[in-house]
Amino acid sequence: ADQESLEKLQQIQDNLEKVNDELNDRILELEKESLAKRKPFYETRNKVIEKIPNFWLTAFLNDRVLGDVIGEQSDQDALSYMTQLNVEDHEDIKSGYKITFTFKENPYFENKEIFKEFSFLENGDLKVSSSPIKWKPGKDLTAEPVAEAGKKRKDPEEGISFFHLFAEEDEDTLIGERIKEDIWLNPLKKYLNEADESDDMGYSDFDGQDDEDGDDDDEDAS
Repeated sequence: ADQESLEKLQQIQDNLEKVNDELNDRILELEKESLAKRKPFYETRNKVIEKIPNFWLTAFLNDRVLGDVIGEQSDQDALSYMTQLNVEDHEDIKSGYKITFTFKENPYFENKEIFKEFSFLENGDLKVSSSPIKWKPGKDLTAEPVAEAGKKRKDPEEGISFFHLFAEEDEDTLIGERIKEDIWLNPLKKYLNEADESDDMGYSDFDGQDDEDGDDDDEDAS
């Protein structure tokens, strides 16, 4: 290959990367500015939501992902005491975020606030931290169920509580991302159970594929 041409290509690539870096820095500054402008609206929104009974519980249950996690009636009862939700990005935005749940006095735990924080380290690792829940006696919803004498224990998956999210060892980001990227952006839509067309299209396509596969299997079987 022509060495001079290769050097020119490398110079062009270096210039492109420099432009990309400059654009990324500008985008980051715009995102920070946008967050600062949205913050007072988030605060006002939370104050209005506090006046609506079971707002966050209803919004969570109407979500296809969280609704599956909050299956236990005890989970629903505990979440009915939730009054505020806050999502805060880290200062540089891209390195992580923190979700804080605020509760009024309730029969389950002492905490007024509980949080889950996800931090993405430079080496690509995920660091998770959360506030320990101070459960009231006999009210720990994450405690492993004890089988009655002479009876088999139920499937462990059936006893999973939403509040397992706050276990330090739980590094599953699915629920956190769902809250941050979907519910937090427009909780009213979730509360009113208004379908997100793009979301529905994605799921319907997936379901449709399953049906098609099933039809093919039937044809093969025949």
